[in-house]
Amino acid sequence: MGREVNDPNGVEGNILRLPGLALLPIVTTMNASKTTRQTKFRVVGNEEPCFGYEIHNGVTEVNGGRPLNILDDGTPEGCRTDDRCMGTYIHGILDNPPFIDFLLRPYLGKLTKTTFDYAAFKEEQYNKLAAHVREHIDMDLLYRILQYDSTEENETYVAE
Repeated sequence: MGREVNDPNGVEGNILRLPGLALLPIVTTMNASKTTRQTKFRVVGNEEPCFGYEIHNGVTEVNGGRPLNILDDGTPEGCRTDDRCMGTYIHGILDNPPFIDFLLRPYLGKLTKTTFDYAAFKEEQYNKLAAHVREHIDMDLLYRILQYDSTEENETYVAE
């Protein structure tokens, strides 16, 4: 979405520079060190805490636009040019109601807001998946495999 992506060390392959779509005033430079961390933030204009995680190889230089979020330490994060074009390093951002409200704000008056407990919905889906797995997998065998000690004599596991 940015102006260009640079990969001077060939982290992602043999293409060292690629032009971007130039939708955002940013330039990203890949590096070998991977950033992985839990992130607490708030959406600009909203004081409610939000949570997500970052996982990326590189740094992004912002040369214009406005920040999308403010990290817990006060650092601006992400970039937006308007309410319809934005970018962020934060994964899981769509799990946060304040961000959904921000995202849908341009459509106020065109949509009817309904109450929806996303966390409860997600938990219900995980429970359905767990029940399905329990129904179709030999759970005793799975637990034995998980407790397997590779320093002991090899044991052969056969599904019945």
